[in-house]
Order: sequence, then C-alpha cells, then structure tokens
Amino acid sequence: MSQKLVFSIIESPLHPNFINLYHNLNIENVQFNSMRKAISHLKKQQPDFVVADFLYGYGNNYAGVNISNLDVFLHSLQKYAPEAKVMVMVEKEELKHVVKLADLFTLHAVVPAPRTVINGIRKVKPAHYMIFHASGKVEEKRYWSLTAKRPDTKMTEQDWIQAVHDELRRAVEKRVKIADVPVGVLLSGGIDSSLLVGLLAEAGQKGLKTF
Repeated sequence: MSQKLVFSIIESPLHPNFINLYHNLNIENVQFNSMRKAISHLKKQQPDFVVADFLYGYGNNYAGVNISNLDVFLHSLQKYAPEAKVMVMVEKEELKHVVKLADLFTLHAVVPAPRTVINGIRKVKPAHYMIFHASGKVEEKRYWSLTAKRPDTKMTEQDWIQAVHDELRRAVEKRVKIADVPVGVLLSGGIDSSLLVGLLAEAGQKGLKTF
C-alpha cells in the first residue's frame, strides 16, 4: 500500500506536535506556515489528508471577503485534490467561522479545542503549563495573563505609535540576546513576519536568514 500524504497547514501557535503519530501510521507529513507555499506545493503534489489549525475570522480578511486564509487554499484543493479529507482544528470561540467554512466546502471533521485528532489527547490551555507528579496528580497552572489598563497620562496617536514601536523593538532585542543559535524568520508574506525582519535589521542583526 502506497504511503499516504498529509498537508499540515498551521497558523495557530498552539497546534500539537503529531510528527511521531504520522511516522507510526506511515503517513508522510508536509507542514506549511504560509498559505502561498501550501498552494504552490499543492500544484506539484496532492495530499490524501489536510490538517488545518487556524486563527479563523482573521488572516488576510482585510476586506471581509474570506473567512480565513484557509478558504483560499480550499478553493484550490477542489481543483487539484477533490478527494482529500480536510480536518479542521479550532478554538471554541472561533467555531462560528468554521461553520461558515463548512457551508462552502466539504470538511471531513471539525475538532474544537481542547480536543485534538488523537482520542484522549487534549490541548493545554493558552498561557498555561502542566505539572505531572510522580503520584499521578496533574496540575494545570497559568503562567501569564494580560493586564490591560489605560495609561496614567493622555497619549496622542503619535505617542501610541512610538510606544508600540518601542515595545516591539525591546521584545525583538530581548530574544536576539538570549538566542544561542543564528536567528532567522519564517516569512508568511503578511505584516507580522515582515515587521519582525525590519525590527531585526533595525537592531543590527547581520546575515539574517529568511525562509
């Protein structure tokens, strides 16, 4: 029996690592973090399965035309691999967007968080970690929470622009300092990754590699 192929199209940073599962099932896994790259590869190689984990309702939906970047890929999938089974992983808060996707395309399965495609395996909550004790006790603890409050002094639009720039620059410089290997950037073609490249160059990063 020929080896099956799965396209993992991952935008969510919380996606579980299924590499060992795919290996044990003798399934070849090709992972993409850029929709453009996934569509380009689709024209060369057609998958049997597609596993997608997205930030639905956002993406490149600037004009309100798309539900997410995923529906752009699914349009192409209908042409090049109409028999491929599509499995969508989604946070509960964004389930309404996947319902819209299901109206447009045939989805093999929708897996709302904290469930995953593996029976009995659940995602850890965002900004949490788990402790497994020798006694068998399992704890889940929050390590970060957002504290949002208005500044003590009134800020102009230019003040906000400068403040955001300063915070982003500090975040980038912090990670460059602690990195013990060369720093690179995975470019998706969007604003976020392009901004990181600019900030790294501004921070004096030399020989920056992009992929």
